[in-house]
Formats: sequence, structure tokens, C-alpha cells
Amino acid sequence: MTEADAASPAMTTRRSETAAHIGIRVLGSGVFLVVLAELGLRLAGWATLTVRARQAGGDSSQRPGVVRMLHLGESTTFGLGVKREEAYPAIVAENLRHRHPEHEFVSTNRGVPRLVTSAMERTLDEKLTLIHPRLVTIMAGANDFNEELNGLASHGRFLPQRVAGLVSGLRIYKTLWLGFQLMRPSVRLEQGEVIYYNHGGSKNILYETPRDERKIAAVTVQLEDNLRRMIDAARKAGSIVVLVGYIQAIEENKILMRVANETAVPYVSTYLEPEARQRDLFVADGWHPSALGHRHIADRISAVVEPLITKSLLLRAAVQTDGRNLRQHTDGGQQQLPKTGSESSPRAAAAMPSPGTSPMRTRRPLVAFANRDSQRP
Repeated sequence: MTEADAASPAMTTRRSETAAHIGIRVLGSGVFLVVLAELGLRLAGWATLTVRARQAGGDSSQRPGVVRMLHLGESTTFGLGVKREEAYPAIVAENLRHRHPEHEFVSTNRGVPRLVTSAMERTLDEKLTLIHPRLVTIMAGANDFNEELNGLASHGRFLPQRVAGLVSGLRIYKTLWLGFQLMRPSVRLEQGEVIYYNHGGSKNILYETPRDERKIAAVTVQLEDNLRRMIDAARKAGSIVVLVGYIQAIEENKILMRVANETAVPYVSTYLEPEARQRDLFVADGWHPSALGHRHIADRISAVVEPLITKSLLLRAAVQTDGRNLRQHTDGGQQQLPKTGSESSPRAAAAMPSPGTSPMRTRRPLVAFANRDSQRP
């Protein structure tokens, strides 16, 4: 065996190790760049949402007399095919302004065409923090049963459903995907939103024949879970929550009604029987509401939410009034306390009644406040 023959395996080993090291470095650099891009896109999305919230009224929720409303949904909520001011979120605010001119009603329309509830739920906390809505309406569910939109069709062919869901939630994936989508003639950018005027060749699995009951059941469970989490998040933020049904999606409406009953939130029915669906209620595609259809939806929502908001405003005003009265009473009592001897300490001063009153009379406003609050309808 020559020296060259003996050195050959060693050189091969070194080359393999070098190639492996280079591969690891390239892979690590790629992962780092993907993570960096993902963080950058999420930060940009947060900044965009902040700017939109300020443009829609900023921190108006903190001003007296301002009632902010957040409307979550898909292309119907967005107002696909109509002007922004003709979509039902804007009309709901208009209706309530006419009935209660003493308050300013501000609607924030966060309907996004082709959005599914998984994505809606993931970004809800940010919206609640920025907008501080008194009312949250949710019209969602139809897109979850569209295989192209929920990822079952496009990703399920190559990846397990759980992995596909994680991939589809990445901002970098969405950016690349939307970049390709914008090349299609039926897709364009309007008012900062990517609008899909056609849903492609995919179908709603609820209305396919034959029905895939296993797939429908899996999507239904996920949809209901997403709706419950959104309701819980909005309630924790102190918002009134209302679920809104579709004009002609009877199967999706059944799910919304079931979740509304289970979570004890109001459900707004906008459904019309086929014979009552006038052609002028819809735009050219026959599905999305026209300006007249949005007026129908807004009137139904307004009728349900007006008493809820009115009750909430009255309750808040009563609590604020009672709080002011309580502070005035406490301050007045403390100002009349003697400041000599052992009674000059804060603890003793707090325990002493005002001159000319009994201890029971001093405590009575506290009891009255609790009783009024607990008995308020």
C-alpha cells in the first residue's frame, strides 16, 4: 500500500467532516435568518395595528362618553364589494349615534377576507389591549370549512395537520404566500388588506357531496374551541361579546348558536330563508352582502346590542357616582376627626366616627352602595 492510498481515507474523512460543518453552519444561519425575519414581520404587524388603532380613534376609549366597538370577522365584516362606510360595523355605530347622541360610538372594523378563526384568535389579545372595546362582535366560521383557507388542502398533502397549522401561522410563510397570491388577477391590495375576489377551486366541505363527516367534525371542534377562547379573552378584557350569524350559511349558524348558548352570550340572527333573499341584498358574486344586505345585518345587531351597551353605561355611571360619594363621605369624616391624644394616629382616626354620628351611621353608605350595586338589573 502506497502513502497516497493510506492518506486517501483520512482525506475523505476530513472532507466529510468539513462538509458536515459547513452544512450545519448554513442550516444554523438559515434558521437564524428565518427567526429574525419572523420577529421583524411580527413587530411590523404590531406597529401597523397600533397605527390603525390610533387612526380609528386612538385612545378614545379613555374619554368620557366614547363607546368603542370591535367587529371581528371575514370578508363579510370587511365589506367585500361595498364601500367601507357601507359595511355593517360602520352602520352599527351610525345607528347607535342616532339613538344616543350624547355618546360617541366608534367602530373598529377588523374583518379580513379569507381569515380563519385560528388566526383571528391568535391576534385578539393585541387588539383588545390596543382598542379597549366595550363591545366585541364576532361573525366567523365559514372560512374554517374552506379547505384552501384552513390549510387542509394545500398543506395537508405534504405535512401532518398539526405541523401544517404551525407553518401556516408563521408571518414569513404568509408573506411569501401572499406575494404569490398577489400575482393572480383576482387578488389585489385595498386599504392595506389583501382582497381575494375568488376563492379558487376549493369548496366548503359542509356542502360537499358526499360529506366527509370525519373532517367536518375535526374542523367543527377546532372552530368551537377558537370561538370559546375569543369569548373568554374578550370577557376578561371587560367587553360585552355578541356572536353574529350569516344571512345564508345555515350550517355555520348552527355552530355559532350552539357556542352562544353554551357560553351564555347573545346571538344575533341575520339569517333569511331562501324565498326572502332578495337579489339586491347581495353583490355580483351572490354571497357577500350588498349595501342593503349590510344594512339588514347592522339593524339586527343594533337591536340586540343597544340595550346591552345602555345597561353597561348606566352601571358604569352609577358605580362612578357611588365611588365619588364614598370618597367625599370618607374625606369629610376624616376632616372632622379630632387630632389629639391617641386618636391622632391614622388607624385610630379611621376607626373614629364623625362628631354627632354613630358608628352605624358612618358605615351605612358602604352598605347602601353594596345593596344598590347588587340589586341593579
